[in-house]
Amino acid sequence: TGEISGTVILHHETDASVYLNIRPFARRKAPVRAAVTRERRFFVPFLAEGKYQIDGFIDLDGNGRFSAGRLFPFEFSEPFEFSQDTIEIRKRWEKSGVKFVFPE
Repeated sequence: TGEISGTVILHHETDASVYLNIRPFARRKAPVRAAVTRERRFFVPFLAEGKYQIDGFIDLDGNGRFSAGRLFPFEFSEPFEFSQDTIEIRKRWEKSGVKFVFPE
């Protein structure tokens, strides 16, 4: 198995939690969820070898799940972002220095 570590970059300060989903390109594997620390760092161990993509959201309402918003009464969705980079994990290697950036 391999590992991913890196930082989340926010352009505004918030006390809300940030969650990342590490999604494998192989459809038979389930995504791995990672909570980001207060220092905006993340570490995900025990990933199978393969290619992955990261998406994440800022949990403004604190329920631990992505809230897509509502039409009536109107409510915005929580901020989310998809990484355009593909991360390749190799056995017994750590992919470090990954930067996940939320737009301004």
